[in-house]
Parts: sequence; structure tokens; C-alpha cells
Amino acid sequence: MHALGALLLFHLVISLGQSVHGSKIINGQIVPKNTMLYMVSVQSRNRHICGGSLIREDIVITAAHCEAGRPDSVLLGSQNLKSRDVIRVRIKQKFMHPNYTSAFRGKDIMILKLSAKASSKGKHVQTIPLPKAGTKLRFDQICTVAGWGLTEDNTIVDVLRSVKLSVVSQRVCQWRWNFRLPPNVICASGNGHIKGDCDGDSGGPLICNGVGMGVVSYGAKGCRAPYAPNVYTDVSKYIGWINEILQKN
Repeated sequence: MHALGALLLFHLVISLGQSVHGSKIINGQIVPKNTMLYMVSVQSRNRHICGGSLIREDIVITAAHCEAGRPDSVLLGSQNLKSRDVIRVRIKQKFMHPNYTSAFRGKDIMILKLSAKASSKGKHVQTIPLPKAGTKLRFDQICTVAGWGLTEDNTIVDVLRSVKLSVVSQRVCQWRWNFRLPPNVICASGNGHIKGDCDGDSGGPLICNGVGMGVVSYGAKGCRAPYAPNVYTDVSKYIGWINEILQKN
């Protein structure tokens, strides 16, 4: 590998290492109460490590790299992780995509089977619909990403925040990253503004027209680079794999 290529790869790996282990929504807004009740906090030893979304009352979709945090339960039922309305459900089984190796190589998607249906806990929850296989997004389409954790000023919060982003073409995304993108991803950015998802938001959904089109995978080092789009696993490319797991579980 040429020296420049090696340097770019090293920089990207370092960036990914920081972007998949924290928790920020940059310059977002607090989500109104009783909305986005499909959002899930994926936890390890009662600590938030990743986001996720409920696609069936006992099934959560998140990012494969979240397995590094050894998730063992999820919180759902409220935008506020400290609320009395929140419920904890143990994770019964995890299905990481069989070809996943690392976020920057793609296939960064994982299914969590819960030990009980969320509705059986007596709380109001929602599920988010998934796209049809092969669904394509329009460039500049406005989508939303949400998550818990640190804000842009590093203040710790427990209330869900969201931010709107624009879908970026693969060509532009590739040019801005100056590195080969993994297959089957969606790129979205704040159009030159510092806003978007950050590390602990990994696994949460990219929501477009009410559909969970993407799963937060990675972003730029420090999560504050306005011209490096955030990268999401394209859920529409994995519908067959997801349906196979749902049918067997």
C-alpha cells in the first residue's frame, strides 16, 4: 500500500475507533414526549452503550459493532431514561450479520431478540416499519436521526434528542471521506453545519418518511467535522436476512 493510502487508512481507523464508543447528538432538539417510542437504549450493566429501534415487540435492530460493548438489556417506553415509565427487558439472543468484521467494512447490522414482548410489560411502545428491499432514497431528502447521551457542549443528558440531516450521494460522500466506502451504506450530513449523530448514537435509526431506512454506523473523528457525512447501514439491502431471522424467531 502506498504511504498516502496507509496514512488515510490509519486516520480512518482512528476516527472509527472514536466514533463507535461515545454518545452524542450534535446540535439536536429534545424529542417531544410520547413520540419516537420505537427508540431503544441498548445497555450493558445498566449503562447506555448504543441506540436501537424496535421493529417487532420482541425484536430490536442495532449496529453490529455495538456487540463490542457486550449488551445485555434494553430500555424502552420513554424518551427519558430516568423516567418511571421506562422499562428494562433482557436480551435473549443476538444475531450479528455473519459477514461483519468491522464498521468501516460494512454489514454493520445486528438483531436483538428480547426475553419478553415489550407490550407484556404494560407500557406503551411503538414499532418502526422497515423499507422494502432495494428502496432508494432521493439525494437531499431530509431524514432524522435520534439518540441519547452527550450534547455538543459535552453535557450529559438522559432525554432523547433528534436532528434532521440531508441524504448525500455516494459520489459526494466518497469524495468527502477520501476513502472507499463500505458497500450498502447511506450517507447523510448537515450540509456544512456541525450537526448529526456521534458515537453512542451508533445503532439508532436513520428515519426517512417514518421508515427506519438506516442504522447509525460511523462518522468523522470527534463528530464535529461538518463536511464529512455520517455513514449508515442501508437496511433495505438486508431485508431478506432480517426476515429470515424474524421467521425463525
